[in-house]
Amino acid sequence: MNDTEHNTRVVRDFVRTVWADGDIAALGRCWTEDSVNHVTPGPHHRGLGAVRDDHEQFMAAFAVFSDTRVEIVRQVAEGDTVVTQITTLGEHADCGCRWAASALTGRALGGIIPQW
Repeated sequence: MNDTEHNTRVVRDFVRTVWADGDIAALGRCWTEDSVNHVTPGPHHRGLGAVRDDHEQFMAAFAVFSDTRVEIVRQVAEGDTVVTQITTLGEHADCGCRWAASALTGRALGGIIPQW
């Protein structure tokens, strides 16, 4: 397996285990200690601890949604850059409102470094 294939698998594993399955403990397998999370602005967005804090807040906010699904729409990779388009679908537990969102992830080299 070359680096591009490895990096694609790292990002795919992250989307499946952390976002789709909610396994925060898996962040250490997917992110590097020197990672930068561009989703959370400010001085405290560097390192695995910051990524973990951000994802814990994210998961807590999404607890009000039932039937949440995260699907990889497409993935494009070249060298150490992997771009992944995902769609998240769910239903709000209180009102029954359905929602959908789409996002892109960043690049991986051994583990995910930045995310936009």
